[in-house]
Amino acid sequence: MPYKYLEDVSLADIAFQASGETIEEMFVSAAEALFRVMVKLEDVRQKVKKEVRLEGDKHDTLLYDFLSELLFIKDTETVVFSKFQISIKKEGKKLLLKATMSGEKVDPKRMEMGDDVKAITMHEFFVKQIGKKWVSQVTVDI
Repeated sequence: MPYKYLEDVSLADIAFQASGETIEEMFVSAAEALFRVMVKLEDVRQKVKKEVRLEGDKHDTLLYDFLSELLFIKDTETVVFSKFQISIKKEGKKLLLKATMSGEKVDPKRMEMGDDVKAITMHEFFVKQIGKKWVSQVTVDI
């Protein structure tokens, strides 16, 4: 599991660190950690595919925007995701993210549900490269 939940970052919220050998792997780990807060990922079938394209100036703002977009989709379309394919390319000064997610509509009768995440916060939020590994820390408002 390339993410871990942190107990000592926030009392009323949930925090996690996600990592990966590449920036894309770290984004996938962060997305999985986000959805695991809300639903048992093993219960989510691959019935719906959704693509998201975003651009940003820095990796941290791009991750924040990406996770926020995932929450927006969850809230407006009641879809949760468990599989992610992500590519991040540099084009000039911009970072371009293309993500394809698969999952399905929320089904509380069949899915083991967790906490409903309301927002991504900036509390102790970071993305950094440590050696050859990419690491992020995210706190979510529940």
